[in-house]
Amino acid sequence: MGELVHNSSKSLTARLLGRLKGNLEIFVAPQASFAVNSFAALSKCVKLKELDLSLISASISNKQLFQTLRPLTSLETLYFPRSSRLPDPVRKGEENGPPEPYHWPPQLSALHLAGGIDDQFLERQLVHAPVSLRRLSIQHCPLTHASFLLATLQALGPRLTHLTIRHPMSQLQVGILDSLLLLCPHLLALRISADFISNEMFELIAQGHPLRILDLDCSPQASADVGVDAGSVVDAVQGGKLADLRSVRVSVRLAWSAGEGSRREVGALVRALEEGERGRALGVRAGVWVMND
Repeated sequence: MGELVHNSSKSLTARLLGRLKGNLEIFVAPQASFAVNSFAALSKCVKLKELDLSLISASISNKQLFQTLRPLTSLETLYFPRSSRLPDPVRKGEENGPPEPYHWPPQLSALHLAGGIDDQFLERQLVHAPVSLRRLSIQHCPLTHASFLLATLQALGPRLTHLTIRHPMSQLQVGILDSLLLLCPHLLALRISADFISNEMFELIAQGHPLRILDLDCSPQASADVGVDAGSVVDAVQGGKLADLRSVRVSVRLAWSAGEGSRREVGALVRALEEGERGRALGVRAGVWVMND
């Protein structure tokens, strides 16, 4: 049905959702043929477990989105629309208090945020995400500031096992997220842009953190002071702070293979990761891989 939906008209998309409402479990909304009239039909697809709205180009309000989500009590994975609008204008009578929190799908375990997500959404809505949330991705959110993001991670971090924070996030500075692994003590996988951390992150880790997979991204616009050294990761692994780390993928922009000293550090990291897997098998392929962004 995917090809039909993604090449259909807006009215046909709405009709298809109406016809399939009793059986549909996964839906990827098309970019152009998904409009306001599709939301009423979507809200009746009560068996949905995964909903991907990341492609849609129509601008929708968060209020309208959550009204649609409210009946979807089986939803487990949600990709937010990148075209979501800023919060709805304050109405008369609402000036003296914040809006009521939206009703999140109660079984939501994976949430992918992008686009028009600002500090108010983090502070007033995201912190009320259900206790079932385990995976969180925040990227391409230029309106998000560090203090609000850190406060959100303080609230949600203890329950997260997978976290992604990627550029562009123009309000975040180098090193601003160095405390991330302290706020998220149960993370198994982390994908983070090096633009927002420093070597100090690998010192600010409690002993025995369970992290197994680390992806170090880097934006094309990264300044000269952006950099994470392989040696810092080696020290954290050998010192027992990241004893469970097995897989490290790193952006080519971080130049881990550019100099002889860096290559030695990478070799030491590979050996430490492989030794860790031999000593305590976690079923994760051990090694270091360079990613071409």
